[in-house]
Amino acid sequence: MKRDSGGRGEAEGPGCMHFFLKGFLEKLVLSEAGQKPTSGMDIMEFVKSATNGMWSPSPGAIYPLLARMEEEGLIRAALSAGGKGRRSIMYTATAAGKRKLETGKKRMFRNSEMMMRIMMPLMMRVMHGGDVEVAKLHELSDLISENRASMLSMPKKERERELDRMISVFKKIREDREKGK
Repeated sequence: MKRDSGGRGEAEGPGCMHFFLKGFLEKLVLSEAGQKPTSGMDIMEFVKSATNGMWSPSPGAIYPLLARMEEEGLIRAALSAGGKGRRSIMYTATAAGKRKLETGKKRMFRNSEMMMRIMMPLMMRVMHGGDVEVAKLHELSDLISENRASMLSMPKKERERELDRMISVFKKIREDREKGK
């Protein structure tokens, strides 16, 4: 990561996400371990797969985190018989861990809403100069936020249908743009 004269990291490449992801890994562990027993390797593989390889936490990031979370009573470790005669340490979220996750999810949602509302118009202005219609960007941001908020309370099947509808709309927009409409 490049450093500017002030010593702050400059966003560049996969490492640029460190600032945004700080603290997120703990929430992810709590989420995964709250759904089913999971191992450190499971978490590393899930993150790498879910991010298309853009983020791949190392064992040096995962295992100390798991140890700290266990010490804090957020997760519980149990030895499990693994495949091929190997044993794995599987983690499950405790009641305290589940409570912390719920609080963290609410804070994460509020923060992401604020980031989108603040950063979208500023980023568009930087990328496109004076042509940016800030009011339209705020309207788009509000619509995205409203849809995202309502989708969080939907049952999984309904949420999947809504996501499919949104994907179809964006694909149509892309097709129209490619056709020059």
